[in-house]
Amino acid sequence: PQGAAWGDNQGRVFGGFPGFPVLNNRGELLFTASTAGPTPRKQGLYIGTASGGSVVALKDEAAPGGGNFGDFTAIATFPLSDSNSAGHVAFQNNLTGPGFDSLNSPTIFAGAPAAIKPIIRASDPVPGFPNQRVGSGQSLLLNDADDVALLSTSTDINDTHSYNSVFRTSSNRLQLIAQSFQQAPDAAAGVTMIPLQLLGFNKLGQVAFAAKLFGPSVDDTNNFALYLSDVDGNAHQVARTGESIKLPNGQAR
Repeated sequence: PQGAAWGDNQGRVFGGFPGFPVLNNRGELLFTASTAGPTPRKQGLYIGTASGGSVVALKDEAAPGGGNFGDFTAIATFPLSDSNSAGHVAFQNNLTGPGFDSLNSPTIFAGAPAAIKPIIRASDPVPGFPNQRVGSGQSLLLNDADDVALLSTSTDINDTHSYNSVFRTSSNRLQLIAQSFQQAPDAAAGVTMIPLQLLGFNKLGQVAFAAKLFGPSVDDTNNFALYLSDVDGNAHQVARTGESIKLPNGQAR
């Protein structure tokens, strides 16, 4: 992008593009940017093409659902924005204003660029674990059904232990797919996991992720696995280091 920053009529220009730009299937680029030129300088999230584009969110402006958008450093540090085939977007922002602090400010927004809304907030309860709260995200993916997959921390409010957790939204409902120290799916009893990376999220709502394994008979030769959830959100092992490749005909190589 060149020239005036999109949506600006004060002579500001784009000054830098930190973070992880995302190209969607409509040929649009979703990116964070700071501005240069007249003060106050701006920082925000934009979407568009070589012909131009629009503002999704700007720091210090009012956010849907309350509070103001904070800076976009989380997006600049972690892959916490995405855009799907409809040109809809999802991203995390740390909100500011009365009632917001470091524990509850990280918020995931999603929707059409001109109609985003908050869908996940830090401090939301973790489904199935009433003493745990969702924390700040590490990465997210938006599928073509407008659902979000999120890898984030979660914290136990009683002992402040933190966990890596994989979530998805489905029909506006938050669902836990996997979490640190849970029994690893399709592994021997006592083998646990720590989810490390989101790998994919399709229109069916299936989440693919990678995890490191711990427990009985686990060593450096077999401690990494790939998982895929079914449409109901149940994770299953696809492949694991040290194991044979299972072919569709039942043979192993």
